[in-house]
Amino acid sequence: MKKMPQVRAFMTPLPQTVDGKMPLMQVHCLMRDMGVRHLPVKGPNGIAGYVSGRMVREALADRFGSVLTAEEIMSGDPFIVSPDTELDQIAAEMAEEKYSCALVEDTDGKLL
Repeated sequence: MKKMPQVRAFMTPLPQTVDGKMPLMQVHCLMRDMGVRHLPVKGPNGIAGYVSGRMVREALADRFGSVLTAEEIMSGDPFIVSPDTELDQIAAEMAEEKYSCALVEDTDGKLL
């Protein structure tokens, strides 16, 4: 029986992050220019959450969206996995919990 591949073989290495204080319009432009759907949000103590393209677009559609920042709309409970986690485990948990992305961190809490 073949062993399931680990996420390290499929993850985006060294993903771009945004500061929680970054204005949403800047986040939107960065996501568009990079062609990504999710960005980790940095807080004072490391990764605080993430924003998705949908979250950003919906917030910007509001008349006050242009004054919001990444930390004001982010999901504050990111799904964090180890690079050694097998893909089937991640897929099962993402489906069960309805997570839209997984962030990969090493044992020191550094985003990979």
